Amino acid sequence: MKYKELGYSSLEEYKKEFYETLMPSNNTKDYFVNWEKVYTRVNDLLPEIYLLNSLIKIDPSLREQKLEELFNLYPKTRKVIPLIIVVENKFSFLKIVNLDFHYRKIDLLKDNSKDLVQFSKDVGILELFNSIKDLHDYLVGVGVGRSSHGRKNRSGDIFEDIINDYLKTTGVQFIKEDRSFKFKEQYGKKNKKPDFMIYKNNKPIALIEVNFYNSTGSKPSEITESYSKLSNDLKGQIEFIWITDGPAWKDMRNPLDAAFEKVDYVMNYKQFTKHFPELIKKW
Repeated sequence: MKYKELGYSSLEEYKKEFYETLMPSNNTKDYFVNWEKVYTRVNDLLPEIYLLNSLIKIDPSLREQKLEELFNLYPKTRKVIPLIIVVENKFSFLKIVNLDFHYRKIDLLKDNSKDLVQFSKDVGILELFNSIKDLHDYLVGVGVGRSSHGRKNRSGDIFEDIINDYLKTTGVQFIKEDRSFKFKEQYGKKNKKPDFMIYKNNKPIALIEVNFYNSTGSKPSEITESYSKLSNDLKGQIEFIWITDGPAWKDMRNPLDAAFEKVDYVMNYKQFTKHFPELIKKW
């Protein structure tokens, strides 16, 4: 860690400031629910949802027959089934009968109508129409639930947007997810586009990786190893800045302390915005 270049007398002084100025949260209004995605999924199938809604008002004994008719007459109604039970279109289905295991490959968009009706019965979709008043409202609720599971990914996206908005104010030339430069992400064993590439006089001078951690886990430890290696690989070519933030680092100091020893620039958001302008002038 090049702490002296940033005006600190010791690495301990720098680390102390890092941990004391971590963001307690980055839960902006966009973190909680991706409403656009929720309504897009539902509204794209509004006619089909209203057709299936008719199952609510008919005699339960007639639902199997009616559902099969809808699948045959309006094949696009099949696309609503994955939304109801939150699955992909294709998957394997295990049914246990008298302790025997029966596997069947399901394709919700291509299986014959009778099989699809039987599947809908087996997993409780037909029974669902006894309990709801409106399928559209139910699917919006399901979409909100699905969206909550994506919060971890949205947290990282939000932090990238925060960095992106800051870089715009500096006037520097940068490219988000620059396709012209890829590196091997060690823990994922795949080529990855950098979060940001900084250019000066149309030449790349710095690669920036960004992440935010609200909770502890194994991935932050893997990230520190990966970025330590990346920093070493890039030495003598371009600068590497790792911007990482979030309350989880207070409980995961050991792997991050190791990264401080190996990565030239590890900064939280406050430190980055504080030191980036002076770094750009030097590079």
